[in-house]
Amino acid sequence: MGLASLLARLPFSLAAPHFISRAIGACIDADAKALRVALELFAIAGGVNAALDFWNVFLFALAQNRVVRRLRATLFDVVLAQPIAFFDENSSGSIVSRLTSDTTEIASNLSWVFRNVTEAVVRVLGAFVFTLVPIRPRSRGARRSMRTFSPGARFSPPRVPRFRFRSRHTSTPFDSV
Repeated sequence: MGLASLLARLPFSLAAPHFISRAIGACIDADAKALRVALELFAIAGGVNAALDFWNVFLFALAQNRVVRRLRATLFDVVLAQPIAFFDENSSGSIVSRLTSDTTEIASNLSWVFRNVTEAVVRVLGAFVFTLVPIRPRSRGARRSMRTFSPGARFSPPRVPRFRFRSRHTSTPFDSV
């Protein structure tokens, strides 16, 4: 469930810069209606992102606690299966301390790594998809350069023709006047 919440939240998180760019474009175009729509969509995306982020953190913490519980139960069974000589060499306090601290640390790192790796992959893919969406919708007769990845688009700057400048030497020296 935590993964589903994370995957549902990330598009709203990625939409925030898109709506901000639409708001900036509306300011530049002096379009109050488009600015209001962009800011409303930004607020909605931010609210949904915040609500889903709460559930995301809650569900990942719940999963982390389940991992800790299973890991502790497994380790406790393994410790109980040890021969008596093991308990003569190790104190019961150090065994219990390691059992509690190590399992919590492992589950915390496992949860954190899983969440951040998944989030990074989805963010990279989502950012790539958002680059395919035009920032502002193109009206009829508008330039094609307003669209991202339009057919025939270049990824390098256009080449500027080089002009050969000829040195203009005067036939008479400057001080001869």
